[in-house]
Amino acid sequence: RSLRLADRVESLSRQDWLAMIHPADRQELSSRLAQLRDKGTPLLLCVRLAQSDPAQETLWFRIQGQALISGQVKRVLGFMLDVSDIKNQETEAAAAHARLDNLIASSPAVIYVQRYDQGNLEPTFFSDSLTPLLGWTLADCIEGQLAEYIHPEDRDIWFERNRQLLREGVVSRRYRLRDKGGNYHWLLDEARLLRDDLGMPVEAVGLWLDVTEATLAAEQVRQSEERYRILVEDSPAMICRYSPDLVLSFGNRPLANYMECTPEQLTGINLGDWLSDEQREAFIRRIGLLTPEAPLSTEEICIELPGREYAWWVWADRGIFDEHGTLVEVQAVGRDNTDVRRSRMQLNQSAKMATLGEMSTGLAHEINQPLNVMRMAVVNVLKRLSRGDVDIDYLTEKLTRIDTQVQRAARVVDHMRVFGRRSEVEEQLFDPAQAVEGTISMLAEGMKGKGVQLRVGSMIEAVRVRGHVDQLEQVLINLMVNARDALLSRREKDREFEPWISVEAERDENIIRLVVQDNGGGIDPRLLERIFEPFFTTKPVGVGTGLGLSVSYGIVDQMGGQLSVSNVGEGARFRIELPIFNEG
Repeated sequence: RSLRLADRVESLSRQDWLAMIHPADRQELSSRLAQLRDKGTPLLLCVRLAQSDPAQETLWFRIQGQALISGQVKRVLGFMLDVSDIKNQETEAAAAHARLDNLIASSPAVIYVQRYDQGNLEPTFFSDSLTPLLGWTLADCIEGQLAEYIHPEDRDIWFERNRQLLREGVVSRRYRLRDKGGNYHWLLDEARLLRDDLGMPVEAVGLWLDVTEATLAAEQVRQSEERYRILVEDSPAMICRYSPDLVLSFGNRPLANYMECTPEQLTGINLGDWLSDEQREAFIRRIGLLTPEAPLSTEEICIELPGREYAWWVWADRGIFDEHGTLVEVQAVGRDNTDVRRSRMQLNQSAKMATLGEMSTGLAHEINQPLNVMRMAVVNVLKRLSRGDVDIDYLTEKLTRIDTQVQRAARVVDHMRVFGRRSEVEEQLFDPAQAVEGTISMLAEGMKGKGVQLRVGSMIEAVRVRGHVDQLEQVLINLMVNARDALLSRREKDREFEPWISVEAERDENIIRLVVQDNGGGIDPRLLERIFEPFFTTKPVGVGTGLGLSVSYGIVDQMGGQLSVSNVGEGARFRIELPIFNEG
């Protein structure tokens, strides 16, 4: 029945039997049969049956035979075993292996294997991405050479990484590695130790991610199916594949664990369900810009999970394109950046509170001014009342004046409350002029009270940028308060000095610039390169935190812009450049 013969066939000629064999295997079988008959060479061969219908499943048989000699009598004895299931499974496994090889080849990470040898880990394999990234080959990294490429300050980290890997079986480390041109790259190293059935170490499988430019590239894998599975499933990074409409086709276990489900349940889930409407539109717009020439993109995204707090992921995408250049799928690597983001928000909030503290004197003056006006108005009214000389018009005028001053004080207090609260979770679109107006409303009276002239240029037509208006206001306040302190310090030495601070706006097609300038004498050129470093300050000990400009630089950078400083004319010039949001 397996040979597709009639139910009862007593004999079959050699020629008829060979005719049933697939043409690709027929000649070899005929030759092997002749060797069995003439020389007694044992026969062991897998062959396919010929098919009249290509749609039929291929039938594979293993033929085994041997010659039996008894005196002058020679006979051939053998059997045929249907091995179709085994052969078809091997074919499917080969196809699956090819698909995995394609995943490995398309990943931007460097995959490596280290052989265990008497307590030492020696490289035996690097994926093809090693040479484009670092210029090295496997031959350059064997016999202990790899340790020589580690930055001298990071070699202790490298050796501790090896010890921890052998001790605990997994490791994650960050260090610098020199390329062939002499430049250093920051690498995130994640590895796992494989053991045999007795628990003895065999080899380490791991990956390097180049995080020099704050990206987590998608993993480039170049290993066998088992090594790839272990690497993907046990890596701390979240790895997935999804279609251009954001529907997941694969997700590894770390991603599933984060989502509190199994990897199988991830298939079919739409990534957009975890994003706000605005984030989803930006996400689709970003992957729509991927091309075969520029297939990589990195972004920090905000994830909204039901019943859980917001989470931030650093998300690196690699587009996969067909022969026509059409995006067919995206491979992504994600890293949970929530703790870093929250720490940054707390730092910004602390710096904001410190700024409010530094402004307390000016704000007290800003609130005290309307209180004095109200007090004078009340005193005048009481005097008129004591004389019985009060008419309705006079009383109305005084009460109106008091109401105006109450509103003025309320605006100051309300703006302080808005400025001091935490920023919204997601970035918003806003006009930078709002931040300028808010800053002026909080600082104008204080500047005037200290004799600092505030020059505010006319704002340009309304534009929109992406970020947090209170954070941009925080940047402007930091710059202006620093300028004020420098100006007052100079005036202590020169009483004839007339200090001023100017705020102006400029723009071109895609950029808006907010410029804060003063006539305080500028910044020592030797300090310009360090001015944005954390905890660096030119103020006396105990004055300021040294975080204002560093936090300001980070806020502008987070908005996709740039904060720079230079000395011009009589003082310092700070320039905030922000990308203008354009629809589409």
